[in-house]
Amino acid sequence: VNDSVLARSAGAERTWARGVLALAEGRATVAESELRRAADALVCPMCALPDLARAYEATGKPGAAVTVYERYLATPWLWRYEVDAPELGWAMKRLAELYDARGESEKAAAMRGRLLQLWRGADPELQPVLAQVRARLTG
Repeated sequence: VNDSVLARSAGAERTWARGVLALAEGRATVAESELRRAADALVCPMCALPDLARAYEATGKPGAAVTVYERYLATPWLWRYEVDAPELGWAMKRLAELYDARGESEKAAAMRGRLLQLWRGADPELQPVLAQVRARLTG
């Protein structure tokens, strides 16, 4: 099936879906492979990146996860709000944790500051998460 408006095949989206499913099923190596292929083939240059970063973490590659999370944050995309709505804050939180694990406390603090700014008007359900982020930033 082709999307004639965007002149693309639906294959990359299927690859992305297979990767997400594999990750959810605990098949991290398969997920990594599928999500890497999807990230390279999707029209959206950043849509599969948070999933790919999680796959790298699941396969024990935190350095690759950091690189992909950073790529996700830095990639311009006209419709990034579609992915950022569910992913951005959590990606920033996880990236700060990965920076801490690498001993990069300044980068971790900067990322936490960005997260606090992003979620400054967050819903009550997120307030416990923000309290942890603030405590980590000040502690």
